[in-house]
Amino acid sequence: MQLVDDQRILYNLFFSTQIKRQITYFHYLGQTTPFLSMTDNKKIHQLEKQLTDCENTHHIDIHLKIDTLNDLAWALSDSDFPRALTLAEQAHALSKSKQKGFDPYLLGVAYSLRTLGYLNGR
Repeated sequence: MQLVDDQRILYNLFFSTQIKRQITYFHYLGQTTPFLSMTDNKKIHQLEKQLTDCENTHHIDIHLKIDTLNDLAWALSDSDFPRALTLAEQAHALSKSKQKGFDPYLLGVAYSLRTLGYLNGR
């Protein structure tokens, strides 16, 4: 049943105009890029530092942490399979949980499922 729910979320997510606006907005800000170069070591080190900063900060922006987990998992997907899988699973779990009364973070769910699908297809 979980897979069916995730597929329904993805279907609704990718065909909504709201998500297209969010992706465009994130591209504009240069924060979350869905098509990271998978071998960019400089980007990987930058994401590692950003994730460490998120974890060491008392007040965490949960969406930033999820986006960082997703970006790092995608960047590591060809070079460090076990770590990429762990990060993608963490991002998926955080994205689906209700944080401080907010609905699940659908963009985070979508990117974590993209990475999990890619990793499980290898």
